[in-house]
Amino acid sequence: MLKVEIHEFASNEFNEAIEWYDAQSKGLGNRFKKAVIRQIGSVRKNPNWYPKEEEDIYNHYLRIEKVTE
Repeated sequence: MLKVEIHEFASNEFNEAIEWYDAQSKGLGNRFKKAVIRQIGSVRKNPNWYPKEEEDIYNHYLRIEKVTE
């Protein structure tokens, strides 16, 4: 399984994004967090499924939709 390292700036941006999504819709930040963690796991297990940006840097896009009640 691929080892994943998350840069400090990326971690800070991730936490800010969680807060931003929560401000948009209650619970959306948590959905975003779970989706990102799930996709990191997918990249770790199957890195060759994803395009490389640089040596040992893989790229994966994630779409989160707002749930309206």
